[in-house]
Amino acid sequence: MQPQPIPTPIPAPARRSGPGLLVTVVIAVVALLVGAGAAFSGLLLTGWRQQPERHYTVVVFFKTDVTAAQQDAARAVLAKIPATGGVRLETSEEAYAKFKEAFKDQPQLVGTMTADAMPQSFWLSTASRKDFDCTLVHPLGGTPGVDQYIVTQSPRDGHPGAKVGC
Repeated sequence: MQPQPIPTPIPAPARRSGPGLLVTVVIAVVALLVGAGAAFSGLLLTGWRQQPERHYTVVVFFKTDVTAAQQDAARAVLAKIPATGGVRLETSEEAYAKFKEAFKDQPQLVGTMTADAMPQSFWLSTASRKDFDCTLVHPLGGTPGVDQYIVTQSPRDGHPGAKVGC
């Protein structure tokens, strides 16, 4: 018998040296960032923007025979609206002074009015990025002593103001 030759071991494949995995990860991260930037830029170019803040004024006009309890009930309804400056009462005298200033160039009209003819009112200012929620003021329609209420959107950035149909 002849001795069997000792098999020669097969050498392991040579390992690649260099930054292969690191380069792959860096390229993937850069590609993700470029893609995200392109998507965001596309949204901006097509008109996507955050809604601007809109300012609203709520005015509640009272009947001439309104009682303090009726005013308190109206104030309780307005307290549920997030106000930027609280609820302000405008007296008949303050309303008359505003009227006289607004119509100062029409003295015949000013002469026909008196402070007693001007209603007291509550004024409230609020701001939101959404449309005004009219359900907040609907209870005022059934409140005794309330003559009417008006909600207006203030003008902004070249857009005119408007009466909100509540």
